Amino acid sequence: MYHSTEDGWFFNFERKRLDGRLHLTRGINPVTLQVSGADRDAVVHFRCLEVLPASASDEITAAEANARADRASTDWFVKAGYGAMFHWTDFTQPRDGIKKSYPDAVDAFGVNAFASLLEEMGAGYVIFTLNHAHPHCPAPIHSWEAVHPGWTTRRDLIGDIAGALEKRRIRLILYINSRCIDHLARPGKPGSTS
Repeated sequence: MYHSTEDGWFFNFERKRLDGRLHLTRGINPVTLQVSGADRDAVVHFRCLEVLPASASDEITAAEANARADRASTDWFVKAGYGAMFHWTDFTQPRDGIKKSYPDAVDAFGVNAFASLLEEMGAGYVIFTLNHAHPHCPAPIHSWEAVHPGWTTRRDLIGDIAGALEKRRIRLILYINSRCIDHLARPGKPGSTS
């Protein structure tokens, strides 16, 4: 999650593990944190303090090791050479002619022409925008519809694109603007541009 402040943008938080023990008693236990270092004018943004039982340390370490081992290989990304990104949203409009509504634009999207163009370009992967300013989703995903009623489409454009690209051995990566898919940002009615 990120947010804008008067001082600029702040992105995520780094997780720092501090080894040691706290001896806590039943009830409220005030904890004081002190930041030390050479740069005393630096600003520190503190998100949370996780206090875990010492008995869980081995289990947590094992879970972290398993998560690292289960990471997907990105070797293909290096070998792919280059790719292309398309920021295709409800604001996208044709070069000529009248702008279509988002559902109509999804229905009219020429998947085979799109995939053929990418193949001709020699792209190893495509980054395609699933949503951005609004929580549109160009596919009939029920879990998305449950959170954002009316913002999905009948056509599974993502599935159609994925299928056409797979035939051409081109990988698909989806860009999702997470601020628009949760309950923090719920813009106007489906199909609106405000």
